Amino acid sequence: ADELGVDAEAVQVQVAAEVELKLRQLVQDAAKFMRRGRRQRLSTRDVDLALKVRGWQAMHGFGAGEAQNYRFLQDQTVYFLEDEDVDLRKILEERENVLLPKKVPLKPTFGIHWLAVDGVQPTIAENPHIYEPRLTDPKTATATAGRDDPKKSGAAGAGGIAKHMLSRELQIYYDKVVFAVVDSALGNRGAAEAVYASLAVDPGLQQLMPYLSKFIFDQVNRSLCNLSLLSSAMRLTRCILINPNLDKELYLHQMMPPILTCIVHRKLCSSPFMDHWSLRSFSARLIPLVYSQYGETYKDIRPRVTRTLRDALLSKDRPMTTQYGAIVGLAAMGPLTVQSVLLPVMRKLFNRFNRVMLEATSVLRRVEAQHCIGALQAAFGTYLRACSSPVLAKAILLEEHVKPARAVLSASGEASLPWTPPNSHMALFL
Repeated sequence: ADELGVDAEAVQVQVAAEVELKLRQLVQDAAKFMRRGRRQRLSTRDVDLALKVRGWQAMHGFGAGEAQNYRFLQDQTVYFLEDEDVDLRKILEERENVLLPKKVPLKPTFGIHWLAVDGVQPTIAENPHIYEPRLTDPKTATATAGRDDPKKSGAAGAGGIAKHMLSRELQIYYDKVVFAVVDSALGNRGAAEAVYASLAVDPGLQQLMPYLSKFIFDQVNRSLCNLSLLSSAMRLTRCILINPNLDKELYLHQMMPPILTCIVHRKLCSSPFMDHWSLRSFSARLIPLVYSQYGETYKDIRPRVTRTLRDALLSKDRPMTTQYGAIVGLAAMGPLTVQSVLLPVMRKLFNRFNRVMLEATSVLRRVEAQHCIGALQAAFGTYLRACSSPVLAKAILLEEHVKPARAVLSASGEASLPWTPPNSHMALFL
């Protein structure tokens, strides 16, 4: 510093601050590895991994607790660590202290271990370790921790430490599923039917669940006007939901939004005269599959879905396509939901849609109103059928619901009479 004409004290302050910062980063990263290893003591291995994640030069040696004895080889002027000579006879005599078997050498024996479990080779000592390079495409092979938000992932996420590895067979299977879904949307349904049949029963697809749920979520968000692709995505969702060998609990947050989108979104196709009504009805039938499996675990699934559909139905600024989806969704959730949500407002909805049928000059609006009236009649008819059930009649047939049921019957007209069971108590009230 004196030769360069620089203030030595200022340089020391800056260098000390930089060294302190680097040491703090190094210790914090090493502490992360220590905590992930469920340990209370920091090791040299943690420091080495922290250096590797930061991209700094790793240390090539560590201090030993005991002094090392070196020996000089005169002929080659080489120093080497002297190993202690071990007497095998002494070890065999003291086998109890060194935990050796009673008979040495051991006779050859046979053992049993798993080569594969659900198509995946377990990482045990008996199986060889596979060093195949894995694909880094998120659609096929790798899900790196912290990829979506690197700021929250920390040093371990930035270095790509946590990875979800897929076998080559599962990568090929995933590619075939994606190809079949897209190909089915183009009209080639031969391969898609085989894929759907496999997804509904195959027990070895649990590792594909994050990729399949992400694929469904992305396809629905990107293809809101592609009716064929949305239908294929919902068929894929149904196959996943009915597969008893798959655990869908961790991926419900990705599967429920696409289902509700295909039910209540205002536009699901390029032309309003296309049959998007079937897609909404098919998607509505997926809701009972979800809460029948996880309704006991998550008590708020049914109330939240009911609240979403009710808001879509009663909002005045929503189109009739959205209201149709809300009606079929509430009807699919059972007669008790129809009784509590739809029945009080069903007469008002009948009058509204009938008025549109009489006053609208647009053919499209009359078609939409006709579908909504049909959905209301089907929901009310299903409710009347449930009244004849001896199991549900006690919960459904209450005096306070007879008056709104009569009002709905008068508003719907004779179209609801075929749904009424002839020998039910509700028929007598009506």
